[in-house]
Amino acid sequence: MIVTVSHIKGGVGKSSTALPLAALLSNQGKDVLLIDADKQRTVAKAVLRRAEVFEERGQRDPHPWTTVELTGKSIKDEIKRLAPKYDHVIVDVGGRDTDTLRSALLAADVALIPVLPRTWDVWTTIEDLADLINQSRIYNEALQPYTFLNMADPTSVDNSEAIQILEQSDVFGYLDAVMVRRKSIPNNLADGMAVFEAKNPDSKAVAELRWLGHQVFTELANIK
Repeated sequence: MIVTVSHIKGGVGKSSTALPLAALLSNQGKDVLLIDADKQRTVAKAVLRRAEVFEERGQRDPHPWTTVELTGKSIKDEIKRLAPKYDHVIVDVGGRDTDTLRSALLAADVALIPVLPRTWDVWTTIEDLADLINQSRIYNEALQPYTFLNMADPTSVDNSEAIQILEQSDVFGYLDAVMVRRKSIPNNLADGMAVFEAKNPDSKAVAELRWLGHQVFTELANIK
C-alpha cells in the first residue's frame, strides 16, 4: 500500500505520524519504504539521529526500514518505480500545496490526513484540501482520502465537535483513531523513535499508534 501523510497546512503532525507508522510496520516484519518529501527534512533528520542513537548504544536497529528523500513533479513516477520492492510505502509530504504533494497524491492508494481539533484546521481540511483531493481523484480514481484527529486534547468538547464535522464530509472518510497530544511522541521522534521503542513506553500513546496502524494498513487494505 502507498500512503501519503499529507495536508496543505503545516504543524498538524505529519512527520510524527509517518515515522512511527514506518517503525510500527517494520516491527511487524514488513518491508517498508519511508519517503521524506518535505524540504524541511524532518523525517530524514530524525532517521539520521536514530542511527546515531543505536550506534551510541552499541546496538543494531531492531526495526530497520529504508528511507529516501524525493521531491518535485517526478515523485509519482519514482514512487511507482520503487513501490513493488516493498510491502508498504509511506510518504511524508510538506504542509503546502506543492507540485510534490500533487504528484505524490497521484501515486497514492491512501491520503492519510492528520487534523487538529481546532476550527481553522478543520475547515481548511474540509474546504481547501477537499478541492485538491477532488482534483487528484480525476487522475487517480483509486485514491482514498481519510482524516483522523491528531494532537487531540485528552478531554475536550473541541474533539467531539471536530469529529462531528469530519464525519459529515462527502470527500473524506474518517478514521476513528484519535491520537492525543502527548509529550512522549515528539520526545521520541527527536531520537527517530516511535513511542513503543521508548525505555519506558507511554502505554496510551502506544495503543493509539497501534490502532491507527491497524485502521490504515489492515482495515483500509481490506477495503482496497
